[in-house]
Amino acid sequence: MTRWDKENRMEGTALRRIELEYEKSVCHAFSSGMNVVEIARRIGSVKALPIYRTLQRRGLIGTGLKRSKYSGPAYLQSALKRIRLSFIQWCNAWGFEPKTAEEELNALDTQLPSMVCAAARRDFPFVFKKRGAPIDIDEWEREIATLEAKHSYSIDWEERLQRYVGSIKGTDALMITGRHPSVISMELVRVSWLLKAIELLGDIEKR
Repeated sequence: MTRWDKENRMEGTALRRIELEYEKSVCHAFSSGMNVVEIARRIGSVKALPIYRTLQRRGLIGTGLKRSKYSGPAYLQSALKRIRLSFIQWCNAWGFEPKTAEEELNALDTQLPSMVCAAARRDFPFVFKKRGAPIDIDEWEREIATLEAKHSYSIDWEERLQRYVGSIKGTDALMITGRHPSVISMELVRVSWLLKAIELLGDIEKR
């Protein structure tokens, strides 16, 4: 398989295989009980929206409402904005009805035995208090993001092709060629991140 843009191309079946393996890992984690926000946190992704869209493409999350007058309680809006999910998308990922979810989350006692409140505490622990102090979610995300060794990659000038060639150690079928090493570097970083995410989600499956 070869992908093209004006100056660069990505070759090798390894690229698509890595992308499919990543999607498969995300779907398996979701089917095993992890939710969208937890998966994003586990792989060190600041945004949960790409996870949400991957699960939608695979049919594990329905299309849901695109627009609604319900935006969730004020105390959750900044947290949702941070992970790039709307309140409607968050409800859809959990299978909640937005009107009911907003009413329950706006109740004064969020410790009531409510599935919606339990989901909110699970996804946004930094919003709620634990033993009188907020959880330092930033520190936790940094710890998760640095788990395991990073994949190393290289960019070399290929005289025969008159182009730069990028590759990742241990992924022989992947080759990215182009005139601009900066563009190749960005794509290699993306693929390296996918490999790392697969590794982190695979580690969960073994537990």
